[in-house]
Amino acid sequence: MLKIALLSPSMNDEVDIRNPELGNPGLGGTQYNFITLPYYFNKFFPGQIEWSLLFSKRLLIPEHIIQHTYNSQNQLSDLLAANQFDFVIWRPVNDDPVFEAIKASNTSFISWIHNVPDAKTLRLLADLPNIKANVFVGHEALDLVRDHPIINKSTVIYNGFDPRPYFQAQDQIRDPNSVVYLGSLHPAKCFHLLAQAWPKIHSKKPNAKLVVIGSGKLYNHESELGPYGLAEKRYEEQFINPLLNAKGEIMDSVHFAGLLGEEKIPIMKKAAVGVINPHGKSEICPGSAIEFQACETPVVAGARFGNLDVIVANETGLLVKSNQELIDGICELLDDEPKRNQLGKNGKNFITEKFSQESTVNQWKSLFGKLSEGSKITVHPMKKNW
Repeated sequence: MLKIALLSPSMNDEVDIRNPELGNPGLGGTQYNFITLPYYFNKFFPGQIEWSLLFSKRLLIPEHIIQHTYNSQNQLSDLLAANQFDFVIWRPVNDDPVFEAIKASNTSFISWIHNVPDAKTLRLLADLPNIKANVFVGHEALDLVRDHPIINKSTVIYNGFDPRPYFQAQDQIRDPNSVVYLGSLHPAKCFHLLAQAWPKIHSKKPNAKLVVIGSGKLYNHESELGPYGLAEKRYEEQFINPLLNAKGEIMDSVHFAGLLGEEKIPIMKKAAVGVINPHGKSEICPGSAIEFQACETPVVAGARFGNLDVIVANETGLLVKSNQELIDGICELLDDEPKRNQLGKNGKNFITEKFSQESTVNQWKSLFGKLSEGSKITVHPMKKNW
């Protein structure tokens, strides 16, 4: 039996993640996938891997995942030496202190690339011999590093997704005027572009309503928010003015729902249009787009980076390149019910075929087998994406 540990990124320790099949309970997509990978692997291949999670605190996670806590790099090094894991999966970040523990360890590591690091970090990943593989969660991200030595260790495995909570949720009557944004209220997710566009959308479609699911606390529940309680103060100041009325209050056509768990599903299923990152910056494999498509809700998003992996332009949603296209795309779908319905049905089929948890864990199983045998990584061919 292999022993594999996941070195967890920062995670909200107050969220109950003991049953991932209910859907994301309000975590960032990366954090959620650090629980779903061992959970679904154990479901499809029980007893083949002993899974552990390394984190600073104990979490409410599935019982079969062993928890180890550490609060310094020295303690992490001691954990690695004591447990002799076959592989440790971790998400590298720029200037990551974990590199010191890697250099001092004989443990084999797999870097799980949820956001493409800077050149210095990529070089470390390429050069350190005990980093055996780099798993990108999107093909667009892999293609960004074709001219870097990291490509020789790299492969692509999309994040898995279980659509059942979305398919089985009670069907909602679609509100033809409902637009729903899903994502963190953080500069990287570019909600400010939708905020700037909303007054123009509302002037064209006076009955339109915007529901915002997300918060500045998605990735860090201890973040200090601005006066409206929506996002970190500086970012809140960047997006809030277009959404205020003459009294300085949030306009009636906009509702901030905050962080939601499974209760977000009926809202998403009721929507006529779903919106995620209107620019595409920072996206590698955006779960928010996958979730909307599971709800048969057409998605509007920026035509860049990982959005191109998870949305098929004009088949499951609309990919836009400017704020004017964002305005036009949302208004077009609000006006065209047959198109909304067709894109929604296509989206459901697309995510079922491409992002199933069974397919994902099979690819991870294959990777573990190749690395255990000492086989080389097979690099994916360039994606033709004109």
